[in-house]
Amino acid sequence: MLIAPKLPDTVDFVTIGRFGRSYGVQGWIKVISFTDPNTNILNYGRWHAKSSGQWSCLEIESSKLHGQYIIAKLKNIDTPEIVKRYTNIEIAISQNDLPALDPGQVYMYDLPGYQVYNQQNQCLGEVASVFSTGAHDVLSVKSENHYLIPFVRDQFILATDPVNRTITVAWDSFDTA
Repeated sequence: MLIAPKLPDTVDFVTIGRFGRSYGVQGWIKVISFTDPNTNILNYGRWHAKSSGQWSCLEIESSKLHGQYIIAKLKNIDTPEIVKRYTNIEIAISQNDLPALDPGQVYMYDLPGYQVYNQQNQCLGEVASVFSTGAHDVLSVKSENHYLIPFVRDQFILATDPVNRTITVAWDSFDTA
């Protein structure tokens, strides 16, 4: 059970991290950030967590880097017993809290569903998912074939068009026709 106000289910959330294990005896918790750089997760003052099918708002009381990871103290959570309830719970923010993008830029969470074309204007398929390898993000593009295309701008990703939901890539098709 999360101790925070319930939020309406109509808000669109974007996952930006996940809670790890509790840290210490005063209610601190490890934070696994999905942002780049990982400290960008701290730029958002209100986090949201979903437990038992309901979203709750969490306020960060304090945070700091501790070695290679981030630890956070959530407001009104003062014991390891309470903070352990958040272990492995995803951290999200409202889409409205994301900064505006420059023209042609996209958020990775928005890419599934985009159509992918190569330089010969052949449709390679649709982005099914995006995952990170640590070195870079990878588009999983599916049609009759399955392509794994590194999301590396100018090398493989030539253009993104958020209006038409398309991506142009420097990638050959398996088709020989």
